[in-house]
Amino acid sequence: MNTKDFLVNNHVIKTGQKALDCFCNICPNMSVHKNKKPSETVKKLWQKYIKTEDCTNSLNGKILELIIAIILYNSEIMPFYTNAKVHFVPGVNYDILLFSKDNFPIVLSIKTSLRERWKQADLEALALNNVYRKAQTYLLTLEGHEAAVRLDNKDEWLGLEDVIYCCSDKFDKLIDKLKEYEYIT
Repeated sequence: MNTKDFLVNNHVIKTGQKALDCFCNICPNMSVHKNKKPSETVKKLWQKYIKTEDCTNSLNGKILELIIAIILYNSEIMPFYTNAKVHFVPGVNYDILLFSKDNFPIVLSIKTSLRERWKQADLEALALNNVYRKAQTYLLTLEGHEAAVRLDNKDEWLGLEDVIYCCSDKFDKLIDKLKEYEYIT
């Protein structure tokens, strides 16, 4: 499938954004990655991206979100919403939100690196858990070492379900777990 058409038609990103053009250059046909392990898709596309002239800190997060979006689509995990707002959780835009047929949201909070950003994701997860008791928030990152540090300090978390390095088997298992749910609009 043509990557640009999918991303624009499904409101993942608006036309005219630099991230869209950059991403379509590294992944013009998203179906090519359909039968690959999600972690391998992340590795391959991220490596292609960081070799481009467009690779900048300001685009990194959006490119990773787009990679995750095509992985969800290729894994038939739909519908999902990007930059999503949730009723009764003011001031928060969730990176990717899925809503299960069992009436609870699943959020993928996507950070290329964690540093102190994990705290923001954790507070946003806590806010969501106060409205939806069964909500699940997964913090996804490209920094394996930082993910390990966060996992070693689980007692500091307030709302996160898990912290996952996107280039690991654990990410593949998360995608498999997400396939088990049925999602609604």
